Amino acid sequence: RNSEFNKSLFLNFFGYYNFYTSIFERHGISFPQNAIELGCGERPYTAFRFLMEGVSRCVVNDVTSIDGKFPNQFVEHLRTLVELTKRGRGQKLDKVIIRDSNGTIGIKGLEIHDRQPFEDIEIDGSFDLVYSVSVLEHVMKPREVVAKMRELLKPGGYACHSVDLRDHGDFSNPLGFLRLTEQEYAPMKTENRMRASDWFELFEENGFKRIECEFDTYESAQNLEHQYALDRPPTIWVDNAMRAEFSPPFNEKELADLSVVGIRVLYQRPA
Repeated sequence: RNSEFNKSLFLNFFGYYNFYTSIFERHGISFPQNAIELGCGERPYTAFRFLMEGVSRCVVNDVTSIDGKFPNQFVEHLRTLVELTKRGRGQKLDKVIIRDSNGTIGIKGLEIHDRQPFEDIEIDGSFDLVYSVSVLEHVMKPREVVAKMRELLKPGGYACHSVDLRDHGDFSNPLGFLRLTEQEYAPMKTENRMRASDWFELFEENGFKRIECEFDTYESAQNLEHQYALDRPPTIWVDNAMRAEFSPPFNEKELADLSVVGIRVLYQRPA
């Protein structure tokens, strides 16, 4: 049943939450009180977990519709599940749920801004954290998106993002779309095709300080086994012959840059 959901409960409610909190712990970052999620999908599971664990306000955004109401039976099953992971955790769940007369359940502190791109949302207040997983590669106005992050984050706030830089049309050919010109790619454009260096440059242009970056590369062009490296140069598997097949401006990128197929970054807006 979980596989029928857009962005699964287990991956978002447990996996992504643990990913973010491990980064907070690694750098001694206080648990956020106000957070924003880009591209949460139909169900804001990660935001649900953040609110359950003590976040006061969590804004969720997506270009599609977001359903912030949960069936009562689903929440009862979720309570059983969180109790299995840690006894007493179900009490945290009870503190944030809001029951209505229709038998559905809302979440305290959840604020939905859907059916609009992130760069266009208007929100009052400032935030401790803006986060996303496998979303930034799809935004069509990346410069405006990063500028919006700076605008909404309070001084000293954090931006934490996982960006999948592969060709989503064929993961077995992760850089295939770099062979296409802008004109050839336009009819199928679902990713912005920005490389790791482009994202680094964009964040730095907006005054962000990079705190951490985990690079995702492959062992070789023949063996697409993921290689992860935290804050050190990635494995270079793209060679000159491969680069020569790419269209501008990709055929002018460094081999190390082209070899990066994903990044997980933590940036801080200077105080």
